[in-house]
Amino acid sequence: MPKSKSKSKKPETIPLYPSTTLRLYTQLEAEVPSHIEILLASSKNNAIALDAEWSVTFQSGRQQRPVAMIQLATQNVICLIHVYHMKTFPEALKKVLEDKSIKKVGLNLRGDALKIQRDFGIESRGLGMTSLSQYWRQTRWFDRY
Repeated sequence: MPKSKSKSKKPETIPLYPSTTLRLYTQLEAEVPSHIEILLASSKNNAIALDAEWSVTFQSGRQQRPVAMIQLATQNVICLIHVYHMKTFPEALKKVLEDKSIKKVGLNLRGDALKIQRDFGIESRGLGMTSLSQYWRQTRWFDRY
C-alpha cells in the first residue's frame, strides 16, 4: 500500500507584538515618570495591562522574594520597570497603580496586586477586569488583529 503524501500546512504564527510597538525598559527611578507619561498617552481607553514578576522561593519557612519587575502595557507601548534595582518605589508608578480611573487588566492580576501591596504597601486600584480575554471580548480588541 503506497504511503500517502500529505502536505501539512505550517501553523500560522502570530507575532508576540506588532513591530510598531514601543518597548521601554528602565532600572533608573529618574526615567520612570517619562516612561509612564508615554505609556498613558498611548492608552486609547484608559486601560493598561499589568504584570509583576519575582523569583519564587519553594523552601518551606523561607520568606518570598520581593517583586523585581513590573510590566505595564497598552496597545502600542510595553514598559518594563525593574524595581529590584531601585532604592525606593517610583512615585509615578505608585500613582498609576493607585489610580482607580486607570483600568488594569492581566492574568492573575489580583495575585500580583496583593504581592505588590505586601512588598511595597501600595494598594492597586482599578482592577475591574482581571482577565485579558474578558477585557478583549468587552472592548473588541481581537477584532483589530
